[in-house]
Amino acid sequence: MSTEYKNLNVIFSCIGLIEQYTKPHLFSVGVTLIMVVLLISTAIINMLSVFWLLVLVIIIVVGLMEIVYAVRISFDLALLRRLAVNTGSIDSRLTTIDDSLRILHLLPSYKMGRSLNIRLIGCVRLLKTQMVLCVVQVIAVIAAPALHLMLG
Repeated sequence: MSTEYKNLNVIFSCIGLIEQYTKPHLFSVGVTLIMVVLLISTAIINMLSVFWLLVLVIIIVVGLMEIVYAVRISFDLALLRRLAVNTGSIDSRLTTIDDSLRILHLLPSYKMGRSLNIRLIGCVRLLKTQMVLCVVQVIAVIAAPALHLMLG
């Protein structure tokens, strides 16, 4: 089996994994929107304690961070899909992508020329970070009422 063929299989496997980012993203956006509505509605009727204000703000900020990661993951996913279907060697396609990203000031020059494996590991790291942010959101939603009861 050629190196090029193995690399394509690795790229397609990574694409399959990274495509899963939408599931936690949709969940996190839903939680974030609910918390924004809760924050606004309780602020209007002036029934928000400092504790709950802090909890809602934390959940919303973590949700906004997750959105930033989801946008970045989506961009990487689009680049990987393009990398997988274009013709020519993967190395030449990576160089072309690097050049385009550098022109758009989206890639610092010191990151140009990275290997495919390093890039794919970076994509998976972004996905793991997004998952951690979703877990933090869920923990905050679940733990806050219990913490409030213990303190209150």
